[in-house]
Amino acid sequence: MKRKLFLFIGCALLMQQGPVWGQNSATNLMHENLFAHPFASIEQKITARIVHFKKPVYRQEKHKTRRFKLWRRLPRRIEATGNRVFIFDPRMRKWAAYDVKGKRVKSGIASGGSHFCPDINRKCHTPVGTFRVYRTGGEGCASTQFPLGRGGAPMPYCMFFHEGYAIHGSPDVPNFNASHGCIRVQPKLAKWLNESFITHGTTVIIRPY
Repeated sequence: MKRKLFLFIGCALLMQQGPVWGQNSATNLMHENLFAHPFASIEQKITARIVHFKKPVYRQEKHKTRRFKLWRRLPRRIEATGNRVFIFDPRMRKWAAYDVKGKRVKSGIASGGSHFCPDINRKCHTPVGTFRVYRTGGEGCASTQFPLGRGGAPMPYCMFFHEGYAIHGSPDVPNFNASHGCIRVQPKLAKWLNESFITHGTTVIIRPY
């Protein structure tokens, strides 16, 4: 009875069209050759078809990558200090402005100091810590240091918070930290920060890399 059932199932499978699916191409070829061999018995052909009649297995490797998520933002509220606060996070490449009550009023993308600057042959991170804005400039603000030896790199709407480091506008705000230490923000938002939010004494907080 079992032999008859075996032959019945086997004959049905032999009538199936298409390739015999194996674990790999070599196995497929071996059993296709066995199936087509003129001296192979009917049981050998049926066995080859039964054992290897299955759907192909599709494997997809999972690559663990850290991707920047554009939807991530700094918190909506922070502890009120009675002073306006500007926060920059170099890991998220985001900035946020908070009013005196600690409420976030505006935010955007930013690019801070690079992990390595080839022209000075060292890392040039934005200094981490808490600072206060001590000087601001208008649309014509420019660097006195870069490019090296001559200066003049545009820094529109600059807002200096520590030594020569400033928040300023730039048309080039990539999705990575690319500056010599300044915080680049989009020009329109730099203008808003300069004219409508940041004043002398505004708190600037730079989070760790």
